[in-house]
Amino acid sequence: MTRKINNRIEDSFFDFRPKGLLFDVDKTLTNTQRVLSQRTISSLNMLRDTEIKFGVHTGRSYAMLKNYILTFFPDQSMHVTSGGGEVVTREGIVVWSRNIVSSAVRLIIDETEKLGSEYCFSQGDTFYGSRGIVTKYSNHPWKIRTNMQIDEANLAAVPLISIVDLNTQSKNFFKYLDGVTVKKMLGENNQPYLDITQGDVTKLIGSIAWAGLNGFGVEEVAAFGDAENDLEILGGVGLGIAMGNAIEEVKKVAKIVIKHTDEDGLAQFIEKLIKF
Repeated sequence: MTRKINNRIEDSFFDFRPKGLLFDVDKTLTNTQRVLSQRTISSLNMLRDTEIKFGVHTGRSYAMLKNYILTFFPDQSMHVTSGGGEVVTREGIVVWSRNIVSSAVRLIIDETEKLGSEYCFSQGDTFYGSRGIVTKYSNHPWKIRTNMQIDEANLAAVPLISIVDLNTQSKNFFKYLDGVTVKKMLGENNQPYLDITQGDVTKLIGSIAWAGLNGFGVEEVAAFGDAENDLEILGGVGLGIAMGNAIEEVKKVAKIVIKHTDEDGLAQFIEKLIKF
């Protein structure tokens, strides 16, 4: 049964001593303005002085995280990115991946353009995609490196492709696409988009790999999240923790519900974990 934290965090919650912590990024690690609060930054700095391994689990790619989010993590840290399709170091070294094959990448991009929607994906530290979405992210406050010049080298296998500006035709096409997992997501202003990964990929799959690379089991991991793509990981790790701003389905699968991200719920939990 899920236990909810209101004004304080009960000591009994800390009977579970995690060896690893994994944080969703948007509206979990960041506030609703997509910024890390000073208290959250301070709590991450406190974690550096412990033996706990910590990183992110996110639908975002390494290229989107490199110049802002990951600067608050240790040099040797590893992170579950691209919806669980990749584990990558802060320096950008891919240590584990489950990619969409290159032929499927080409098919998805070609069909997206024909159907009038837009796509984006990343290779290394660069974010690629259709003109509209690349233009948007070229001015992003996270200082994302972007490029809209797609060539054969860019069309190699990738862990995740996102489809935005959905219409009826594109929704129907990607609903029946074989060999991949298609997840419906909500972006800024609750605009729907699709995250496409290789067939068996979830954040939980990536977190299992992450835990093993760090030398322990996924049952020794606590993970935090708020959205639909966090359901598998929160239900599969040792301790699933939902933000106060999480959707109801996430709160139901989590063992603990903490405060809203705009109330520094994550930072408060980390502070208590370290001091307990």
